[in-house]
Amino acid sequence: MTVIQGARVDTEEEILGLYRAHLSKGRATLAELFGSHMEVESSGAWLTTSDGERFLNAGGYGVFIMGARHPLVMEEVERQLHTHPTATRILLEPTVARAAEALVSVMPEGLDRVHFALSGAEAVETGLKLARAGGRRRIVSMLGGYHGKTLGALSATAKEVYQAPFRPLVPDVRHLPFGDAEALEAELRAHPGEVCVILEPVQGGGGVIIPPPGYLGRVAELVRAYDGFLVLDEVQTGFGRLGEWWGADAEGVVPDVLLTGKALGGGVLPVSAAVATREAFRPFDKDPYVHTATFSGQPLLMAAVQGAVRAVKEERLVSRARDLGAVLLSCPGLRPGPAARRPPGPPAGPFRTARPGRRPRGGRRRRTRPGHLGRRPRRRGARLCRRRARHRGGAAPGAAGEPRLGVPAAAADAAAQHARRADRHRVRGHRPQPGGGHRLRVRRERHRHRPRPPRPRPLRHRRHGRQRGDDHPAGDGRIRQDGRPVAARRRPGHRLPALRRRP
Repeated sequence: MTVIQGARVDTEEEILGLYRAHLSKGRATLAELFGSHMEVESSGAWLTTSDGERFLNAGGYGVFIMGARHPLVMEEVERQLHTHPTATRILLEPTVARAAEALVSVMPEGLDRVHFALSGAEAVETGLKLARAGGRRRIVSMLGGYHGKTLGALSATAKEVYQAPFRPLVPDVRHLPFGDAEALEAELRAHPGEVCVILEPVQGGGGVIIPPPGYLGRVAELVRAYDGFLVLDEVQTGFGRLGEWWGADAEGVVPDVLLTGKALGGGVLPVSAAVATREAFRPFDKDPYVHTATFSGQPLLMAAVQGAVRAVKEERLVSRARDLGAVLLSCPGLRPGPAARRPPGPPAGPFRTARPGRRPRGGRRRRTRPGHLGRRPRRRGARLCRRRARHRGGAAPGAAGEPRLGVPAAAADAAAQHARRADRHRVRGHRPQPGGGHRLRVRRERHRHRPRPPRPRPLRHRRHGRQRGDDHPAGDGRIRQDGRPVAARRRPGHRLPALRRRP
């Protein structure tokens, strides 16, 4: 820690040391690779680092739909903080009741029972437990979906890299292709009355994958036909992120349980919720202590929920998110769900490499692994990430290899202006290529490499490397029978292979 103008300032080296000593060595190494930037302040759509740089905050995995430290949310939280921040969990507490009322007021009709939690994974666990309590012991989730990393949520998350260290997981879990209604119907037909289907209206962790039109409505229809249980995970997609309050609203779907979180805390505090129908919530009505948590529904968190709902309503953030989405989609460099449209294979990330086998300009030929950053990976990686973040805003890469842009709708005008400017200065670089790649190259879009016509290669004498004229006695030795000349590149000492004259 250093002192600058009388104030104590944490240095990057000190924070990295604390990460290695008390948190995660791997996380510290990853941070050092990308420049060791420390975020120290956030306001609205902008994030400030310790070195004074400002970035458009497109990260947070969907938390900042209304930006950071929204005034209406902060007002509610500060008022509750100075009166009654934490409850005893024994007596009735009015703030949680008002928060539940506010949340139900924006839910699809029929969802009127609320259980509050802290994280999205806890909300997923609540939905799965309600399904099991209702007799649905089999779980069906979608390939590419993400539902969290607690044991039950991890079982529904079809990510081998997350699941492998913790097997065995919850049994009777099946993963089906996202968007394939026929595969889902076959599974439901094989196990009527036993299946809980959990899915996201639009997959976030899988690469912002948008299903075919009508898919969500068809899923709800099949679940009802085969007496199943439908859980919609809207932790990322809800609260206006898709241009509607909920992804379910787009197709008029009412699930048994709808999960929300992230933006529910207004970008200030962590809070999530599972909102269910009366029939689905019946096991919790019978025994109010069968599924509880100490910090579930605490007054300070509930104040943030009330402020968040109020902010979205009063500032019309749902319609602003819809307008901002149209602006972003008009930028050629930004597109929805690229992983949904391209065939399986290496992801086409936001960066592109030079073609394999080509010599990097100004250097010798080197064969490197895909994504190799050269001799100074930390410096080069930090420079690339900083440049990308300046042009496109700070964002977290998805599983499909492309950054997910979670742009705050509360700052739609500034975000749209930044997106247009970013599109004019797009950064190109890394994309894995079959057979290896080369060092990353960053070029502006208007300076993309254009192929040059091949230069003529003069004929060479096989001994001395000197060019001979057509009148030379040995000239016919350089012409094959089919009439094509034997060429060699201009290189000192290069020799042609010995040729046998054919009679």
